[in-house]
Amino acid sequence: EGLQQGRGALPQRQYQTTVTTYVTGDLQASYFGVRTLPASMVFVSEDADTPFSAISPKQVNGTTIYKIFSKAPLTPDLLRSLFGSNVAVLAWKSWAAYPVFSPPERFTPFRLAPGLCYVNTIENAASAMEMSAIGGRNCALMLQGLLQAAAGGSGGGADGVPGQCVNEGVACDHEQQQERQQEQQQQQQEQQQEHQQQERQPEQAASEAGTEQQQQQQFSAS
Repeated sequence: EGLQQGRGALPQRQYQTTVTTYVTGDLQASYFGVRTLPASMVFVSEDADTPFSAISPKQVNGTTIYKIFSKAPLTPDLLRSLFGSNVAVLAWKSWAAYPVFSPPERFTPFRLAPGLCYVNTIENAASAMEMSAIGGRNCALMLQGLLQAAAGGSGGGADGVPGQCVNEGVACDHEQQQERQQEQQQQQQEQQQEHQQQERQPEQAASEAGTEQQQQQQFSAS
């Protein structure tokens, strides 16, 4: 229903193509116009005139394996210039690594329709495995709330914590969560005020009784 009405329409997303290549060989300092290279990773800036963005070495059973990130497959001539004539390509893979960001980003709701959640909408903020895990947890909370609402439950959080904000069986967004917290704080204040009034009632009754007794004594004396 939400998708048919256009509320959950997914925006077109372009992805950055990254080619990962694994090779063995000897990284040539002469390619960079220097005498020596650092033993750690080599990074270049986005606007650098190089066919790669990063080179990182790793020791595996006494052999140095280099991982290269590039936007296009590396040619044999380029690999020989980078790693010498004894270069050997172990594997390579071209993949859509992460979204192309164009701030300000348009964020699709997690909830596309009742029972349908879009985990990857969080990638508009940052693209990483850790962010996807956060998005997955958020969707799991939404579905849990939906199932609990359908079963007549309280709609608690994933850890059974009371007060998890649930609206129509799904987790509320940030603004709804703030409204819920403000309502809870107001209820707590009202309950506290009512409790204080109840505590003052015996004292007030005793004070009124003492005042009435003094008035009667003054009237008798007169």
